[in-house]
Amino acid sequence: MKNNKILIKLIGLMFLIIPLGVKADYFPYRIITTCPTSINPNTEFSCTLYPYTDEPISGLQTDYSTTNGLSCSSIDSNYFTASITSSRILLEPKSSFMINPNVMATYHCKSSISGDATISYSGAKLSIEDNGTQKITPIMDSKTIHINSTDSSLASLSLSNGNFNETFSSSLTNYTATINAANTVINLTKSNSGATVSNYGYENLNYGSNTFNIVVTAEAGNKT
Repeated sequence: MKNNKILIKLIGLMFLIIPLGVKADYFPYRIITTCPTSINPNTEFSCTLYPYTDEPISGLQTDYSTTNGLSCSSIDSNYFTASITSSRILLEPKSSFMINPNVMATYHCKSSISGDATISYSGAKLSIEDNGTQKITPIMDSKTIHINSTDSSLASLSLSNGNFNETFSSSLTNYTATINAANTVINLTKSNSGATVSNYGYENLNYGSNTFNIVVTAEAGNKT
């Protein structure tokens, strides 16, 4: 019976120690990146790095990679001497004292290719001042920015009860048809799913000439 009592106390002690150890090793040092969710092609946009820690910060070094033709060429910071290459971000203190900035730095990128572009980080090392300089690995989540498409063309165009006189082409914008009916349905398919289309579908026809102006608006805002 005595052994049972000792065993119970040891198990209780272990359960008290383990959570404390895990908490100390898993302090959520995090660098948060904010970027626009979408942007037009060839338009420069900014991503800002925010620290999530109570410790004074004295620097950051991280590698990064991008997809979909995204390139980042400049970086600004009020607190650090900042530099950026095609694969690395480096922040070094401007003065001898350490700081805890609300904003670490803002870097600038752009892409000419429509679609989703991703910025991913790897090998990040955050320098903090806690009884001397310590280099810890922060959490840095990847970011995805949608580069809007400029495609405002159609992939197909047809009538429910007749044929156009012209052969369809995505570059052709004027079509004519002669229909012996009181109504028709204009059917179409967008070349890019993100585009919007107005003035199509079921249409009543008057005797004589009928004109329908179909407007295709690309994600980037240009229209056909």
